[in-house]
Amino acid sequence: MFKRCLLIPAIVLASIYCAVVSCKKTSSDVSMYYLDTINIAGLNISQYDSIWPEYSNIEIKKGNIYLKEPLKLSPDSLHTKLYIAVNGEYKKIPLNIRCWKNDVYRLKEVNKTNNFFNRVERYYYNHFRDKSEFKRHFFNPVLLSGKNINYFVSDGILKKIDGANETELSSVTLQDPMYNQMIVDGAFGIIRSGNKIIFSDDSLSSWSEIYAGPRQIKESMFWNNQDSTLLFSQYTPGKVRNRHYILKYDYIKNNIDTVFTFYTEKEFLEKGLSPCARHIHVLTVDPYTGWIFIGTGDTDNESAIYVSENKGTSFLKIGGGAQVWRTLSFIFTKNYIYWNTDSDAPQYLSRVPRKALDKLPVNPDSIIRYPLFNSALWNTIQYGDITLMTSNVEGALYDRNRRIYGIKFNKSGDPVVYNLWEEKGDTWSSQLFPIGIDKDGLFQFYDTQNMKYRYFMLQDKNGNRL
Repeated sequence: MFKRCLLIPAIVLASIYCAVVSCKKTSSDVSMYYLDTINIAGLNISQYDSIWPEYSNIEIKKGNIYLKEPLKLSPDSLHTKLYIAVNGEYKKIPLNIRCWKNDVYRLKEVNKTNNFFNRVERYYYNHFRDKSEFKRHFFNPVLLSGKNINYFVSDGILKKIDGANETELSSVTLQDPMYNQMIVDGAFGIIRSGNKIIFSDDSLSSWSEIYAGPRQIKESMFWNNQDSTLLFSQYTPGKVRNRHYILKYDYIKNNIDTVFTFYTEKEFLEKGLSPCARHIHVLTVDPYTGWIFIGTGDTDNESAIYVSENKGTSFLKIGGGAQVWRTLSFIFTKNYIYWNTDSDAPQYLSRVPRKALDKLPVNPDSIIRYPLFNSALWNTIQYGDITLMTSNVEGALYDRNRRIYGIKFNKSGDPVVYNLWEEKGDTWSSQLFPIGIDKDGLFQFYDTQNMKYRYFMLQDKNGNRL
């Protein structure tokens, strides 16, 4: 009886509250790209007494809704509300702030394989995946593309397409469906696949193994044609923490030396050995200067960016010590260097002007960070003036969709991010891993969720191919 008496006032209070504050939800949420504004007239509200935002960084002025300081967007405010008073009643409209533009460009999937054959192939792949040689039969990635030349593997054969001509070069056994990289320079060729690096000095006709050890993610090698040396990094997946190295293979001497050592975090904390890293995520070359950039992770102590201005003889630290320095990909332009955030913490595209690298570590005030809040940001493919970049579901600050973004830069160097493709992810690590551009000009991705290659073409909003 006592509990029932308490329940009646609660119901009465709730009824009174609903009479003052409308309990009705709008039929649809309102979404706003964080650098754009929304006109209140577009919310289908003909008349209202007053309107105000829940999020303090949102301002409503002259009939428009916008962020007062867009670059200070908070990840906690991606889903916020607008409060509207209409004829004495209050309504709440959900407002979603996203960090990308929709409906400008898109990736259209192209099915390049017969559906029945693909199902049969996947069946055998899954049931015989412990038989490594059988599994490798299905690894057919693009290894290198550009300037009308395309190198790829099909059924264990390395092939080259130059314009309309296709040439079979040699037998190549790949170790991994997606973690591969290839360099070709004259008669020299290098392929890194899984935990092996193979080398050719006869125009890709034959190969010899020069390394077997910790693998890479995507970009991890630099070939110095001036002294015929190969610089490469190491990566060990999982939670284990080992020392990792930047190594150099000397073709003339036929040996491998250690160039740079990354200690474990335990060695750093207990013995002061520095630098430390759990992973070396990327080793890549700036096409404008020839400088080599390295990104490491994963903890704050282990996350940093380094640069070598002397082709890997020595490295200097640009900055580190926080998740915003944990990157998998760099984007280079004439005036700036950008990097993404491989973290479940708030993600950004960071930008530093080239002139700021004159004194290292860089002054933090010279860095601008553009929010790209949702999930960990991964690797890229460059296509003209647009960079394709993938994300998984790790973090899920906005939603649980894995995405492929397109990034362009305006005249002031600010990145504009476009949502090209999205799909629900089954697991936190689910993503479409970018492989390259194939002979048909299609973007090749490896789907880690269903273990198959998928192909897309880039289109504008009207369906015209770009």
